[in-house]
Parts: sequence; structure tokens; C-alpha cells
Amino acid sequence: MAVYKNIASQKIAVYAHDTAADAPKTGDAAQITAQISLDGGATDATDDANPTELEATDAPGIYLFDMTQAETNADLVILCGASSTGDVSIEPVIIYTLPGTNAGVSTDVTAISGDSTAANNAELFFDGTGYAGTNNVIPTVTNVTNQVTADMTAISGDTTAANNAESYFDGTGYAGTNNVIPTVTTVGTVTTNSDLVTAEVIADAVWDELVTGHDGAGKAGLQLWTDIDAILVDTGDLQANQAAWATATVVDLNADQSGVTVGTVTDVTNQVTADVTAISGDTTAADNLELDYDGTGLTRANSTIGTVTTNTDLVTAATIADAVWDEAAAGHTDAGKAGLQLWTDIDAILVDTADLQTNQGAWATATTVDLNADQSAVTVGTVTDVTNQVTADMTAISGDAAAANNAESFFDGTGYAGTGNTIPTVTTVGTVTTLTGHTAQTGDSFARIGAPAGVSVSADIAALPDSAAVNTAVDTAFTTIMADSIPADGVIPTREQALYMINQFLLERETAGVTVTVNKVDGSTTLFTLTLDDDTSPTSITRAT
Repeated sequence: MAVYKNIASQKIAVYAHDTAADAPKTGDAAQITAQISLDGGATDATDDANPTELEATDAPGIYLFDMTQAETNADLVILCGASSTGDVSIEPVIIYTLPGTNAGVSTDVTAISGDSTAANNAELFFDGTGYAGTNNVIPTVTNVTNQVTADMTAISGDTTAANNAESYFDGTGYAGTNNVIPTVTTVGTVTTNSDLVTAEVIADAVWDELVTGHDGAGKAGLQLWTDIDAILVDTGDLQANQAAWATATVVDLNADQSGVTVGTVTDVTNQVTADVTAISGDTTAADNLELDYDGTGLTRANSTIGTVTTNTDLVTAATIADAVWDEAAAGHTDAGKAGLQLWTDIDAILVDTADLQTNQGAWATATTVDLNADQSAVTVGTVTDVTNQVTADMTAISGDAAAANNAESFFDGTGYAGTGNTIPTVTTVGTVTTLTGHTAQTGDSFARIGAPAGVSVSADIAALPDSAAVNTAVDTAFTTIMADSIPADGVIPTREQALYMINQFLLERETAGVTVTVNKVDGSTTLFTLTLDDDTSPTSITRAT
């Protein structure tokens, strides 16, 4: 973007991007403002409070700030735009200004070789006033190459003089109004050409004239030779200072230029070429410039690049996601890598769930759990408190139904003689006259063990739930939705809470840096968070919240 230094009526464009929609932001001009810094100074609000949107359809996201002349009066202009609309990003614009104007650089020649009179005479010659060219001698020009070209827009500040000069030389013609042309005396009738002096004779006479003549004060001859002598001195100096410029094929710009004055140049063609070895005295900058343009390539460390509107080389989020999930599962299994840790943990979980599936009768796919199945491989920890207990009707003891029936008779009041049982000998003791805290009992009164709740003990036992009722109760326990609740960090979870946390960790988690967020079943509400010890090669994880 070109901005001309200290020139009014210029514009700076910014690009607004909707990061949420990943698209240009349109219709946002009223919400966009900007701060401007000149030559690295403090920032200040731009005079143009809000930009103008260029074209929402054909140039979406482009907004233009109108700059005042004062806002461009710096070598370095930094404009930082911002929007009060959420999720809108505007990159800063960094500009190094250029001299001149967008119409080109115009020149007003006030002196020629330091001589203001020479410039004034040139103005008179071309502005219509007229200049007689006193003492001027114009030598024959045979060939000029590698000229510096210029578009002369004024002579000593007079644009009319430049326009008349253009007309004089472009074929349009200029009448030379007010110019003084020497008087031509009319001669009589010429009857014979021999009476006339030919141009060749005049030329011979001029060039055969002695150099030492016409050197009196005020004469053209004196002025001519004086001027030529001065020119020879100047060109001699130029020859010495510019390494034989008159005969050389190149000009050494490293030579001493202290005595050379160059006026303003508006346009240059057939430019002088040079091998740039430093930029502002910095050879590294010149070397980097060479690398940037010679095909070697340059990595721009610490450089700031302006707003980028479209870059087809950028990798999209969808492309990154495809690459992640298309990666071979066998890769990234080196020690300490997240891939190894993930597959190791999942394999361990699969082993545990396979054991649970085997030992619990296909629990993952079953609708009921058979508590009569072989539970020999199941270890249950210490039970401290049991509510909603399972009741049962004991129909056998170690597979012996008779044993269960005899136990029933023993406890239901029917009585069981204990056939085959050996009872240790009871030694008769003396009469107990006093037993503190006890009431003497006689007979087989039920008062000693308490009366049954029902008609009899056997009736109470018969009222216990059967296996079908037990299975129903277990089905209810396994099909009831777990509570959306987990313990605080540092508190041991219930088995239901632990299963809930493991399930959500496997199905609903996301990682950002060293933070792993586990969400609830809705996929967005945080359930708890974990912290990794490293964001690239984690070796441990701990609960954070």
C-alpha cells in the first residue's frame, strides 16, 4: 500500500474478519475505530472516527479511513483498527511513506548549476517574454546516449513557459510572442547570385576567424571563450572526481560526490545500475534483500506483515481434524508420547471391561443380571452399610434341601431332634440361686427369642421374596439412570460416581495445553478437569476440579 508523505486526501484500507464464522465481516463500519502512530510515537484516535465500507458484495470486509495531511506527515505510519463487535479481528497496517504525490513529482527549476540568472533566462526564453541569448554559442550535437529524461512542468515557477516550450518543440508551433529577433534589412533586387554571399562562405569566414580576435570587453568572442574555459575547468574537475566519466562505460557512485549538486528529478529512464552492498549502512539488510530476490529465499525474522485477506495455502481446521483422525493407530507409540499413553490406558480398560463382561454374565448387553451365575472370580470389598437388602427363601444348605428343612423345623417351633448330631457333655452345676440381670425362664417360651412377626417363624420365612423378585430388584438397580453427581476433588467416589466419571472421560473430553476438560453427557457442560504434567509429552495426570 503506497501512502505519500505529508499529502492530504489519501486513504488507508483495513480488513475486518469474523473469526467465529471464518469469513469477511460486512456492515460493521459504525463499530470500527482506529488508533494511529507516527514515526513510532504515542497512538491517538484517527480524525476519521469510523471508516467507510468499500463494497459489501464485491469487496467484503474492506473498510477505508480518510487520512488528513497531518496524519501522513511521517516516514512510518502505523494504523491499528478495532471493532466493538465480538469475534471481529483487524490486523494493524504498517506503512513506510513515499515522497511526492500520487500525480508524480513536479519540479520548479530555480537555478541551473547554481546560477539563478540562467534559470530566469530560460524562463524568459520559453514563457513568451523572450530572451536574446546574448553571448550564447551552441555547438553541434552529434549523438547523445543514456540521457536522463524529465517532464519539465515549469521554468522558474512559470508553467506557461514550459507549455510554450512544449508547443515549440512538439510540432504544434509557438509564435514566440514578445521575443526579440534581430532586424533583417531588406536588400534591393538581386539579379545575379554572385552578388550574394553563400552560407558556405559565411561559415568558412566564421570558423577561419582568429581565436585571438574579438576579445574586447563586452564582445561575444570574449564571452564565448571565457565561458568555454570555465566549462573546461568544471568538466576537468568532474573527470577527476568521477573516475574518468567522459571515457568510462560505468560511473563509480562510490567516488567523492562532495562537489556535485543534483536538482530534483521527476522521471528517470535508462537508469544507472549499481550493486547495493548496504542499506542505511547495514550490509546484512542488503544481503537479505539479495536472498529475497535471487531465488535463494529469505526467512523474515521479526518482520511485520500487513493484513492478509485470503491465503489459499493456510491449513483449515477441517483439514487438521481429518489428518488427526486419519493418522495410523500404530504410530506415535514411543516412550513418553501421548499416543502410547492413550492406547495403553484403553487396552487396560478393555481388559477390565472384558473381565466384567465374563464374570457378570454379559452385563454390557444383558437386560438382567443372574446372581446365581458363578461369582467365584468376583471379589467384593468390605461392606459397611447395606440398605434395601435382598431377602431370600433358603431352600438348601450346600445343595442339601433336607438340611434347610431341618433348620426350618429347628427355628419355626416344630422342633428338630438333631439326629446324628453330637452335643458335648453338659456338666451339672449346683443350684443357681441368684443371676443378676437375668430373669429365670422355664419351658420353650417364645418370649426368650421374641415372637414372630406373622403367625409363625415359618410364615415369616415364607413371606421372604423369591428369586424372581430378587432379579426384578437387581434389574431395577442396573437400569436406573445414574445421578448427575460426582464427589469433590480428594473425596472417594461411590461405585456409581466412579463409573460415571470413567464413562464421561472416555466419551466427552477435550484437551487444551495441559488442561483436559471432561464434559457432561450434553458435550458442553464441564463435569471435571484434569491437569497434564506436559502439553506435548505427558507422563502423569491429576484431577484439578
